[in-house]
Amino acid sequence: MPRATRPRKSVAEAPGERAVAAEPAAQTPPVPAPTPPPLSFREKLAGGRFVAVVELVPWRGTIEDEGGRKALALAAGLAADPRIDAVSVTDNAGGHAMASPEVLARELAGSGQETIVHVACRDRNRNELLSLGWRLASAGFENLLCLSGDYPVEGYEGIARPVFDLDSVALLKLFGDLNAGRWPAEAPAAGHGAGTASSPTRFHLGAVVSPFKRHERELVPQYLKTSCSRSASGPAPRPTRARPSSASWPRSTWRSPGGSATPASTSAGRTATRTTPRSS
Repeated sequence: MPRATRPRKSVAEAPGERAVAAEPAAQTPPVPAPTPPPLSFREKLAGGRFVAVVELVPWRGTIEDEGGRKALALAAGLAADPRIDAVSVTDNAGGHAMASPEVLARELAGSGQETIVHVACRDRNRNELLSLGWRLASAGFENLLCLSGDYPVEGYEGIARPVFDLDSVALLKLFGDLNAGRWPAEAPAAGHGAGTASSPTRFHLGAVVSPFKRHERELVPQYLKTSCSRSASGPAPRPTRARPSSASWPRSTWRSPGGSATPASTSAGRTATRTTPRSS
């Protein structure tokens, strides 16, 4: 007759103690899948999404003034609203002196809100625009709206004198060169660095375009702005004329009220004259 076997004890017993079943090992809870980072303003536009942008006009005075405190409170409310994809900050809109858009943009960026910084050519020459581009890139700003700017309507002890060294088309080209890692040609000769940058900027460039123009000389800059903003480097392609019989730009002078004429080369090697646009 086979010998009966005694069942094993899960836990060793001491004299006078009862056997206790061993508890199952604790299971590690499943690790949740990482949450994908939110899409940037650039990625939303590239994906064809509808975006909502709110434009803020800075105040007059310092950030400690009542206007500054109100603007910061409004900016904080917009940053907390999930319906807002980006906040756009103007640059002396309407030709009025206001606080720099960098001040408000810095506060918005600190709260995690995507910011669009306006850059107008009205109050800056090309050197200051170049320096401003490096400054904005160093501060982490990428979304820039390039504008020629409105004429000044006021100023300290009189109306301020506009600069308009560049227009919005040339400003798009300038920042596009920074994106491509190209620096100004005179930089190596001056001994301040090489002609190429080791860390190009990542500007997401935009412009204001209006189709409501009466003359071709007003529509051409609108086309150039769309072409330059789509390309991060290189000049915009030359548009074709509506009349197939015309093979070159006409010999004419393009002028706007109060503007100064600048030469522009033509496809036939001739020279026409155009002015920098004073709006948008």
